[in-house]
Amino acid sequence: MVTFNVGSALMDKVLALSDQIEAEVIRIRRDIHKHPELSFKEERTARLVADRLRLMGVQVTEKIAGNGVMGIIEGRSAGKTVALRADMDALPLQENSGLAFESVNPGVMHACGHDFHTANLLGVAYVLSNLHQEWDGTLKLIFQTGEENGGGAREMIKEGILESPRVEALVGMHALPAPRGYLSLGYGASTAFSDRITLTVKGKKAHASKPQQGVDAIVIAAQIINALQTVLTRQIDPIETATFSLGKINGGTASNIVPDLVEIVGTMRCFSLDVRETMKASIAQIASSIAAGMGGECEVAFREGYPAVVNDERLTNIVKDVACSLYGEIRGRTPDVISSPVQELVKIDGPRLAAEDFGFYSQKVPACLYWVGTGSLTPLHSADFTINEDIAKITLPLMSLTALAIL
Repeated sequence: MVTFNVGSALMDKVLALSDQIEAEVIRIRRDIHKHPELSFKEERTARLVADRLRLMGVQVTEKIAGNGVMGIIEGRSAGKTVALRADMDALPLQENSGLAFESVNPGVMHACGHDFHTANLLGVAYVLSNLHQEWDGTLKLIFQTGEENGGGAREMIKEGILESPRVEALVGMHALPAPRGYLSLGYGASTAFSDRITLTVKGKKAHASKPQQGVDAIVIAAQIINALQTVLTRQIDPIETATFSLGKINGGTASNIVPDLVEIVGTMRCFSLDVRETMKASIAQIASSIAAGMGGECEVAFREGYPAVVNDERLTNIVKDVACSLYGEIRGRTPDVISSPVQELVKIDGPRLAAEDFGFYSQKVPACLYWVGTGSLTPLHSADFTINEDIAKITLPLMSLTALAIL
């Protein structure tokens, strides 16, 4: 159980330091939002992060897997090593939010909250570095490159981000389109495996006046697309959750030519490794069998995407207990920030079919990714995505106290 009770001296210190840094966190968030950078191109953001950490006296390592940054804060004596993670990259999207600090980079936008994630972790670094004589152990701050496209977590793990010293627990936060302060937690798999499917259907080219001399790849593709719908309805246990979508198809060269090549590209998502393997095997078998039966062939390629985020039960319970204590305290001090009863805001929710490369971390160490309501219902990855910045009053002390509870 968490030892931070309402009115505790440590709670008071964390809240006071969070109040001190809140305005600066919001200023940094707006700066990052105005200057978004795509995956693995976060050079300006990474410099900003490293500079801010050094001003706090934090040990800094730069250029991990390209633009990743790590900060190290040592406590008063040896102990556990706990990591906190924020992602830094933006999306290839033209912003239409109308904000005064709207993106100045055409076609690039922070539409997933990573600007806030980064600024918030910098604020947490300020809080915990000022309190380093209050706790034992080592705190790693992971500012991650390339979450949106390319699995920056996987690349930073390859370069040793979880080692020297070995991380024993890792926590991350994600913005969620939901009422302000809604805290969504989950046990076990909380996001989905996300994999890319590419089906290459091969036939034989012929003139449309002599179709018998060819093998129509488009006709074969049509049969495959229809048949693959049975994977979900007949190959997967109805109790399980799984989906796949074929979002792109390209083939043919002219209206009077029987096409010899069609490419179909899609994605599949599920929560179970067993279901994932069943889907891969079923898709490959159905597609290749139909193509062969119609005189052609079909090559099926799977590109593994992000693994499911699996939340450690103990860490999830720590976040929940800290939140319940913290929310009650904030509600007493600042009722306009948390006006709803705590039990309406702190929830154990079911898994989401969203994909998050935080899953690479949860494969390696006990981890927990929690979601905090932005105060806006505008969906993630939308051109008008916004965040109510008042949630910093919640997110700063929540992550700080969670780290202290684990340490």
